[in-house]
Amino acid sequence: LAYLEIRTLEGQNFHITCHMSGFYLNGSENAKRFDPLPTKTRKACHSQTIVHLLQKISAIFKKNFDLLFTKQTMQEIFSSMHIPLVRPDWLKQDELVKHQWNMNRTEE
Repeated sequence: LAYLEIRTLEGQNFHITCHMSGFYLNGSENAKRFDPLPTKTRKACHSQTIVHLLQKISAIFKKNFDLLFTKQTMQEIFSSMHIPLVRPDWLKQDELVKHQWNMNRTEE
């Protein structure tokens, strides 16, 4: 459970409640009055993700996010993938520990 105060690119302030059922605009109007219940004065918005809620309340955010998302997907897939430069420890273990034959070990 968390409460966020967000200022959109249009200059409007919104108070958002983050709940296990999703995100919604709460009834808080300013720092003087806190109301965690869903808003009744503004258009009630509820969403499962914070991005989707921000797209509902801000047209500029929606346009810029869609533009950023399409720009990212237009690139080659390998240009956005992270390729690790360091080998994981579990790969190095074979080099460090040499296998030795043991007469008491069962063979599979």
